[in-house]
Amino acid sequence: MTPGSGGACSLALALGLAFVTATPCLAQPEGSERVRQHARMLFEQGRSSLRAGDRFAALRDFAKASSLVPGDPDYRRAVADVLVELNAPQGAAQALGADTDIGIRSRQAAAEVRWGSQVPSLDPTQPYAATDAAIARLQSLLAEASQAAAIDEGLLLRLRRDLVVALRDRGRWDDALAVVSQLRASGDSLPPYVRLAEADALLGARRPHEARQAYQGVLAVIPNSRQARVGLFYSQVEIEDFGAAFASADSLAGEGTAWRAVGPDSTLRPNEDWLESQILAAQARRYADMPAEAWRRIDPLADAAPGSPYLRLERGEIAAARGWPRLGHEEILIAKSLAPEDFSIDLALAESQFRRRDWTGSEQRAENLAKIDPVNSGLHQLLDDQPTQRMAELRVELAPRTAEGGGEVAPGGGLEGAVRLYTPPIRE
Repeated sequence: MTPGSGGACSLALALGLAFVTATPCLAQPEGSERVRQHARMLFEQGRSSLRAGDRFAALRDFAKASSLVPGDPDYRRAVADVLVELNAPQGAAQALGADTDIGIRSRQAAAEVRWGSQVPSLDPTQPYAATDAAIARLQSLLAEASQAAAIDEGLLLRLRRDLVVALRDRGRWDDALAVVSQLRASGDSLPPYVRLAEADALLGARRPHEARQAYQGVLAVIPNSRQARVGLFYSQVEIEDFGAAFASADSLAGEGTAWRAVGPDSTLRPNEDWLESQILAAQARRYADMPAEAWRRIDPLADAAPGSPYLRLERGEIAAARGWPRLGHEEILIAKSLAPEDFSIDLALAESQFRRRDWTGSEQRAENLAKIDPVNSGLHQLLDDQPTQRMAELRVELAPRTAEGGGEVAPGGGLEGAVRLYTPPIRE
């Protein structure tokens, strides 16, 4: 699944479907010799355009030829091939109909992986439905390709690479790393986008040293990969190399401005990458136990953009780190009101309830979140912490005591002991 332009995909798909389903432009029978000659002329014209590198012109001519002679497999295949080159496999499948081969279906599955990661689910309780469907389809195609009479190693390689990305998107770190091992065993050198997915999986699996090395490998090939730079920052935080983490976050924060020109009229719009980088720089200080410095960075930004849920979220997290749990909770509640379906904000709210000893509220929220994303590592940490607050605990401490010297009031040797009993919460 190579990265592609969503705009190009949409345009190609629209063109392909429009031409594939077009009504024949000549009101003559399909078998008419004149129609066939015109279709053949269009086909050759399309081939010339393709050789010249103009795939959109080629698509137009191939699709017109196919609309004139719908039963001709060569014309339909030509339309499908161009649509595949334009990253529009769904249109290619539409063009081929029942003749859709496993190569086209594999590219459809790759497009579904991209769709699952880039397009929010309409059902907030099933945010990974599209990704889960893509994983199931890729696994089915892998089984089919492995059992074919003639094994296509290139197809198997592409399917496994796409599966690594899909499993990473789903947070199935160990499964993703297992497929990476299969790829390496087969001799694959891993292209950057698969290496990036591997790095994310290593970080998610709490193997930050290996993740850092993987991110650095991606950046050696694609120095400006923002995703790899952000991942490198988090790997540096995990291994507590805060000097490097500060440098990574501050480098990102120093790039760009809060607004950027978009479109032919250079309309100014908020620069989301710049804002995310400012939040990263503040997070770096919070993770390094420097909440006052983190607050200095984030507080004016949150005042300037009070409608940003992620600024309010980070200000709430920093407030809690500064020992202001009530203010932190209020900020996270505001963030929740601004982005009610955001999983990360809901998780932060459950953690805030836990900090404020609202055990029942925290447990109920975490239970609901587990139904949405049961493999989330941050949620697992909270779920591990919650039962400890419901437990009774008996602590007994004994220590020997020695004393030298005389005197009527000298305590002498002996034992000192203390017993503490902690009960479960009583009415919270």
